[in-house]
Amino acid sequence: MSVWRAAAKEAGQELYRYVFDKSRGIDEMLVPVPAITLIAGGSMSRNAFPLKGIELVPVGAKSVDEAIRLVLRAKAKLVRRLEDASVYWSTAPNGGIELFGVVDVLDMLDIVNDAIAATGNDSAEKLRVSISADARQCFVAPTQQDIETETNMSGTYNMGYKMRNANSTHTLDTAQLSELYRRAVSEKSVVVIEDPFEVEALERFGELTEELGQNVQILANEIMRTSRPLPIIHRAAKEMSFNGACLRLDCMSTITEVIEIARHVRKKGWGLAMRTGLRDTSDSFASDLAVGCGCRQVRFGGLEHSGIMEKYSRLLEISRDASDDTAYAGERFSVS
Repeated sequence: MSVWRAAAKEAGQELYRYVFDKSRGIDEMLVPVPAITLIAGGSMSRNAFPLKGIELVPVGAKSVDEAIRLVLRAKAKLVRRLEDASVYWSTAPNGGIELFGVVDVLDMLDIVNDAIAATGNDSAEKLRVSISADARQCFVAPTQQDIETETNMSGTYNMGYKMRNANSTHTLDTAQLSELYRRAVSEKSVVVIEDPFEVEALERFGELTEELGQNVQILANEIMRTSRPLPIIHRAAKEMSFNGACLRLDCMSTITEVIEIARHVRKKGWGLAMRTGLRDTSDSFASDLAVGCGCRQVRFGGLEHSGIMEKYSRLLEISRDASDDTAYAGERFSVS
């Protein structure tokens, strides 16, 4: 990263423009849409919510500035409602709200949509919802009995894995989990589902993409956390497993490799998102890289903590610096 910064300075360019010039096959530079974490869950949170998180996606905003203000408004409405109802909550490491006492995914989506609606019609129309499922966390491999009886051969998903009193009603097979996603899309304004099944279940990814992919981005994240993502990209393209992929700086050796992976993803016609990890530093390089290599979406976390806010702040700077020739991705967040 230091070398790329130095090279951009030597060339007399902003870092994002230098990266854009070195990337190939990008017709237009756009400022990506921030998918900002509102609800935190999963294995890294203290509540019982089984999925990794729920994000707000300001697809109807005209700029990053407006996008962040929309999310802040929805978050403020949610916090006020929780405090008025004396509901305990806290802030998670990823900047999202840890809401206690809600396990059901559709119930949590109702809470999120109520907060969106409370912002007023003009704002609510500009906000959509994203699910970061990270379903590998609740995946249960087929047991010996399942294999002998040839049932649940694709495994099951224990949505109560963080509960002390979980029972069989919290266990979903792949068909039931798929139905949950269908309802989330049709009833709860969901436009992105990240990692809907465990990472090896590319066939299940493909079925969901075939059914919902026209209007919903099925985003691959955990499967991209590998030192050799290209074979996965080629296999997924052949099997039409998903229609969006995350770039992970923490899993690739060089910036040149990141740009090359981004080029391959764009060639497949998928949407491209930049994601950072929980332990990422306050360095804002990811924001410049996201703009320069053609990401239409960034997934940095919630509007808390210095490391995350530094990246959003840099995105705001880029948006203002490039306002003359670079538009906000908006509704194009899910396409290359």
